[in-house]
Amino acid sequence: ERSMISERVKSGLERVKKQGKKLGRKPTITNEIKDNILELLNEGKPYSYIANELNVSKATVCRLKKAS
Repeated sequence: ERSMISERVKSGLERVKKQGKKLGRKPTITNEIKDNILELLNEGKPYSYIANELNVSKATVCRLKKAS
């Protein structure tokens, strides 16, 4: 029975993907916020300042710096 449930779920997810719908959590950080973070990092502002100004976590600031 468990394998049947798993198979139905997988086929349902495949069907939804084929319809062009995106699965998962919606992104919370917009491109505008990303640009602002990178701009402030280039100005030499500290992580805590950027996090407080843009209402994001310091981990988000660090992650975006590493990604760029």
